[in-house]
Formats: sequence, C-alpha cells, structure tokens
Amino acid sequence: MNQALRSTSIISTQVVGETRRYCDHARVEGFMALVEVFEGEDLEKLLFVAEFDFLPRVGEHLARDIDDYFHYYHIVKIWHRQDAADGAFRACLLVTLDD
Repeated sequence: MNQALRSTSIISTQVVGETRRYCDHARVEGFMALVEVFEGEDLEKLLFVAEFDFLPRVGEHLARDIDDYFHYYHIVKIWHRQDAADGAFRACLLVTLDD
C-alpha cells in the first residue's frame, strides 16, 4: 500500500486521484448500489429510487426515459444517510431538471 495512503494527517490531491483511480477499477461484478434521487430544494420529495452499478458524480447528468421521452437531470449534491431501521447507509443524489 502506498505510504501516503496510510497517513491520516494530510491527503494531497495526487493521493486522492490515485485513490479514485483505484476505486474506479475495484468495482465488484454484479454489485448494484441502491440510490435515492431527490429533486429540487425540497429534500422530502423523493423523485425515484434506482440501482446503479456506480455512483454518479456531482456535475454529471442522468437521462431518465419517461413515456418515450428522456428527462435530463443535473446532479448537484451527493450524500449518504443512515437508515434508522437497519443502520445501513443509503446513497442519495440531489438533482435539478435540466431539460
């Protein structure tokens, strides 16, 4: 393991880049992350829940086919919330309609 990765005091952008590249290649076959997608400023408005084989990043877009028409959503925030019932963390995205 890279010595810099073991350090807990300072993480340089180079180490973060190396970590991101490692994580991109460390995907597990058949693993799907359950992601909750919220729209607009109201975090109580759950738009949809979907399975992703990756976690989209801020600035990327989602294209959702609804009635043979694609709705494009811009990802503006990502967070993980803990479910009180089972203690599991859920990935959440905040999106805005970008049609």
